[in-house]
Amino acid sequence: MMKWALDLLVQIQHLREMLGDQGIYIMNLISEYGLTYIIALTMLVFWCFDKLAGYKIMLVILGGNTMNHLVKLTACIERPWILDKRITPPEIAIKNQGGYSFPSGHTQIATAYLGGTAHWLKDKHKVLSILLWILAFVVAFSRMFLGVHTIFDIIGGILESAVMILVADKVFAYAWKNEKNLKNIVLLGLLVSVLAVLYIMFKPYPIH
Repeated sequence: MMKWALDLLVQIQHLREMLGDQGIYIMNLISEYGLTYIIALTMLVFWCFDKLAGYKIMLVILGGNTMNHLVKLTACIERPWILDKRITPPEIAIKNQGGYSFPSGHTQIATAYLGGTAHWLKDKHKVLSILLWILAFVVAFSRMFLGVHTIFDIIGGILESAVMILVADKVFAYAWKNEKNLKNIVLLGLLVSVLAVLYIMFKPYPIH
């Protein structure tokens, strides 16, 4: 399965070489700098439209990011160019990459912000909701286009945010009923965070 994923990256690399520096510049812009601006979406939702929806999106972001780090440091899967010497990402893409490959953190963040907002909008503005999901998938594809993630990394990042979108709905359905429930959720979140940090600190890693 991994060989198939790496072969696919080689084919996408041929496309990148055909499009040249302009294609690399655009995809890197989407991949890296696009995330800087979509963060404002959550604040916009929270302050201007719906505080509960804003809280849900924040939980999707934070919960998904925590999950992403836990899975990365459990799976310990190397980057594509380490696994297969045929894959040669552009220098502009490699210089900002660190850590393990699976799941894709950029994809998780993009689908958390954009997918979380799209989920909130799905009954109010269906077309805008669909457009936000499309934009999230474009960010995901940009990671493959640049050769820094495989399709499995991308799928993993999307699934993390999708799971957290469902969890956020359930959590706030419980927490928003009364103050006691909200305190219970906060305490649970703190406990999970502490356990996650201890796990990351003390679990074994590959020697290198």
